[in-house]
Amino acid sequence: MRFEQFSAGYYRAQMAVQPFEDGPAIERGLYDLIDRKVYQETTAPVTMRLSLDRGARFTPAAENAMPPNVIGVPEQMLAEAGVHPADDNTSVFVLNPKQAYRFNQTMDPTADYCYDEHGNCAQLTQDNE
Repeated sequence: MRFEQFSAGYYRAQMAVQPFEDGPAIERGLYDLIDRKVYQETTAPVTMRLSLDRGARFTPAAENAMPPNVIGVPEQMLAEAGVHPADDNTSVFVLNPKQAYRFNQTMDPTADYCYDEHGNCAQLTQDNE
């Protein structure tokens, strides 16, 4: 598995996406690799995203039974992100440690957020959608 710097806030990896109702989850060895290589200087949990346009941020579980280079995600999450599970080469985004820490400490993972051109974040409400 190779991760590349994608932007100031994300790394990108290519993974196969499969429906997995107990997910989101990735193989334990892959989770540990990401934790060691990307998150070595933080207490933030590994945090990922399927799509930058509309995919939710999530912290995957580490599963022993998952195949390597596969991310298992509930079907509803796949539909919301617009990702087709037959795609073997889907871009999956790993938040950098600073963004992951901020997300996991200050944000409601069930809410939608938008960012302005300066990286400032605001939670969307009915009034500003």
